[in-house]
Amino acid sequence: MQFIVGKTYSRREISDGLGGSIRSYLPTKAGRVVCGCFKRIPEKNPRAPEEVTIGSFGTEFRLMAEQDDPIPIFLFRSSSAWEYVGLYRCTGATTDPTVLQKKMQENPKRGVIRGVLYFERADSIEAVEKNQSSPGATGEAPTRLTTVDNA
Repeated sequence: MQFIVGKTYSRREISDGLGGSIRSYLPTKAGRVVCGCFKRIPEKNPRAPEEVTIGSFGTEFRLMAEQDDPIPIFLFRSSSAWEYVGLYRCTGATTDPTVLQKKMQENPKRGVIRGVLYFERADSIEAVEKNQSSPGATGEAPTRLTTVDNA
């Protein structure tokens, strides 16, 4: 399924097109994150999709932090309406307590923040197709992400 930037889709349509859960913010299929579904609201992620704060996480956070492939990103607009905003690549992730404390001070309504993912818009559809067909096909060195564990 090809998604159109600016068009909204239900979580069922997203899942049918890409696989993965209809509830997870980072649905996975076969050990890969297939997309990001974020709520860009003051209480959650006012800077999404470029910066996404995570209140609790499982394996999806680590998978995304380690995954080089860009993913489609959808932003919540209303019940059953998630707007496709384009392809994004995760460029960094952190669980550094200093960063998390700062993020919680910036947005106290968010509550506890256990991690932050950073994204940038992917260059082109062609780069995604090449990247998915063979690792490193774009000729770029893999992005190195740093996470800090203090659990």
